[in-house]
Amino acid sequence: MKIGIIQASSQSEKNGLLYDTTKKYAADSQVINFGCRPDEKEQYTYVEISVLIGLLLNSKAVDFVVTGCSSGQGMMLACNSMPGVLCGYAPAPMDAYLFCQINNGNAISLPLGEEYTWNGYDNFEKTIAKIFLEPFGQGYPKSEAERKQSDTAVLKTLRQESQRSMPEFLERIDSRIIERILRKKDVIDYVLVYGIQETADWLKCKILDTYKNVIGSIVKGTVDRPLGSAHPKHPEIIYPINYGYVDGVMGGDGEEQDVYILGAEEPLKHFEGRVIAVYHRTNDNEDKWIVSLDGRDYTDEQILDTIRFQEQFYRGILLR
Repeated sequence: MKIGIIQASSQSEKNGLLYDTTKKYAADSQVINFGCRPDEKEQYTYVEISVLIGLLLNSKAVDFVVTGCSSGQGMMLACNSMPGVLCGYAPAPMDAYLFCQINNGNAISLPLGEEYTWNGYDNFEKTIAKIFLEPFGQGYPKSEAERKQSDTAVLKTLRQESQRSMPEFLERIDSRIIERILRKKDVIDYVLVYGIQETADWLKCKILDTYKNVIGSIVKGTVDRPLGSAHPKHPEIIYPINYGYVDGVMGGDGEEQDVYILGAEEPLKHFEGRVIAVYHRTNDNEDKWIVSLDGRDYTDEQILDTIRFQEQFYRGILLR
């Protein structure tokens, strides 16, 4: 089972505790920490996090999510508003156990706020332990397990029939929320790599929208790694094309925007050309613009083959 850890920014100080305790008691599962961490610049409400949880679960990038907010109840209600999410509320160990055994959901929300219904570290650890004590969905009490399992199946069917698909839902909600969740790069990039095609395609379209004023534009800049030069940190990597940056445009790493420059057969010092694509790295914080100097519109395969000398060390998708 793949378990995602993600909670509201208001309780970022407990992210490490949530992650470490889940790893301890779900030892046979893969546990992925999506924050929100104390060092993250962006702050996310429980409502925004619930949309990200919906993405993770509906895309099948993860199977289960452990989450929370100050009260735990707000996150539970928000998650249950998402298509395909059945989230429980677990302020105490037995609440966690009963939800996982009877309701067999795919997310659980814990109260994490000291001034709310947080009941100490011992209660917290015992609650996490109860979540993963036994395989989910066995029913409780055991003498009524068959009826409980049947009721749960009916409930899930009713929920499915009453809800839209996740992409349809996302198209109908406030565009400002979409802009916000797209900035949670660790979640978005994980879904792009591990999520089902329908969700990944929707995300690609939305990410591409953010570059609509970039692709097709004419840019100029400086070549700091000309054709034939060696990588400054990895001298075994030799640049088969010119590589530089757009003057005055900042990239995701806080430095000027990097570009691969196609269409020149000799080393350059400066360039001016048209952006024909963007290579979006899904395991790094910077994207690379693809610039054509000669007006040629290269194919996806030609672009990917040309930049593979460096991008082979990263994961990513080509946007155009």
